[in-house]
Amino acid sequence: SDNNNDDSSNNNDDDDNELRKSSSLLLSSLSLSSNNLDEDFQQEQLEEGIKQINMFLNKLSSPLLSSNPKLVKTVTRILPFLTYGQSKIMEILVQYFKPYLNFEDYDKQEYPDPDQPFYIECYVHVS
Repeated sequence: SDNNNDDSSNNNDDDDNELRKSSSLLLSSLSLSSNNLDEDFQQEQLEEGIKQINMFLNKLSSPLLSSNPKLVKTVTRILPFLTYGQSKIMEILVQYFKPYLNFEDYDKQEYPDPDQPFYIECYVHVS
């Protein structure tokens, strides 16, 4: 009779262990799925951020926008927020202005590109 109780007890322990293992595997699987969803969401957010920053930068070079100081000021205020703290988007922003950031030419008022003063001013407002 004691053997039956021991067998029964061992079976319960085995069942408990199996249940714990199954639960642990299920939780791990759910956690991995959640991480993948988070990674997918972050990638989508990054791609959307890149589209938005490029759109605003392209608008900045539009004659219609560049001729309106209030719109320029608004766009340059928005640009830093569109980076979402993402280094890839920040890099796009910096690379866009980099060709215009020759301050020596600016100080001498010798501009290889007639738009250089405009873009330097925009960059100053952005940063």
